[in-house]
Amino acid sequence: MAAQQHDIIMAQRTADSRSESYSDFMQSSTTSSFADQTETIETGVPVSRDGRTHRDRMTVIASILELSLNGSLKTHIMYKVNLSFFKLRRFLEILLQNGLVRESMDHESSKVVYYTTESGRAWLEKFKVLEQLTNFKGNF
Repeated sequence: MAAQQHDIIMAQRTADSRSESYSDFMQSSTTSSFADQTETIETGVPVSRDGRTHRDRMTVIASILELSLNGSLKTHIMYKVNLSFFKLRRFLEILLQNGLVRESMDHESSKVVYYTTESGRAWLEKFKVLEQLTNFKGNF
């Protein structure tokens, strides 16, 4: 009988400690924000705990426009900007529709080359100014 009571008491203690640790976990995970889970590297790009970078759309667009200033192939842009083929295709569609890039056929290689247009260059310059104005140190 005493052994059964001992087993019951031990089971209750184990269950209590599990529920406390679960509630502690839930409280800490609900109160932490995305900013707590990421840190910023020197370039100002947020990096998650697993090391992946998170870029906003404007930064990706600026990178594509920068690479295309003197003409660039789709695969070159894809690798340099680190985008999947499908994401790059969507970005290029948007940039083409808005007149920020143009595509041209390279007659020697029969490949499509993407060039930043004048309005794309103007957009890129404004982006750089805005980036410079908002590039300050500190956490919120």
